[in-house]
Amino acid sequence: MRPLKITCWLNSPIAGDPPRLDALLEWVMSAKMRAVLESSNGDRHTTGMPKHRGQPVVPGAIPIPLARVRVDGYPHTIPLCSDPIMADTSNDGVEYFTRRFPSEMSGLLAPTERKTVTVDSGANKSYRLPLRIRLVDRIVWFCCGRDKIDTGRSAGTETRKLLRKVYSIGKKTSDGYGQVSRWDVELTDDDFSWFAPSHDGPVLMRTLPASTKFPDRLQGFKRSYGAPVAPYWMAENYTELLMPC
Repeated sequence: MRPLKITCWLNSPIAGDPPRLDALLEWVMSAKMRAVLESSNGDRHTTGMPKHRGQPVVPGAIPIPLARVRVDGYPHTIPLCSDPIMADTSNDGVEYFTRRFPSEMSGLLAPTERKTVTVDSGANKSYRLPLRIRLVDRIVWFCCGRDKIDTGRSAGTETRKLLRKVYSIGKKTSDGYGQVSRWDVELTDDDFSWFAPSHDGPVLMRTLPASTKFPDRLQGFKRSYGAPVAPYWMAENYTELLMPC
């Protein structure tokens, strides 16, 4: 395993929350799942997301160049990768995305086409939704990469190769938010994927199941509930969590 520092440099503010690195890599790899499944022993990577909807979703089945380990009390392996790290976001802003049915133009319709239109539900629903905008120039992740033995390529090379295909992150990327300038993948001397040292004790760097065996004097965490592995929306994988704060 190789400790890595991944930096995403941005050309524009990011909308919403930054993604988890392991989920981002799985998203890129999902486009290659047909070739993966056709390879030797590729059947062990079979999962219902995204290519085989009839199959159950199996967390960790999509291969990525990050190491995964098991923890006590949780059935799936957890990637050795920190949560996204950003600079101070005290100057965050809010944008509103709106949609409204143009009722003032109803007079342009033929009399036979004029009818009651529902605007509080359905395809013509009107809304005004807030979206958090973060003014940051970079996002950083610490992780432990896993070398690709069959090709001899290092974890850093594999990770950089996949991330080159990610041109934007976050929400509303079609509106210009979260545009990626470049990706930096660097080797580091120490592993900060789960914990980082401090004077008061180890600092939690990644959201982990509460059943994990944590070091003494753990700092910088809060309790929550959710999925500690991708896909993070999957309610079947929810459990009690400790997450960085």
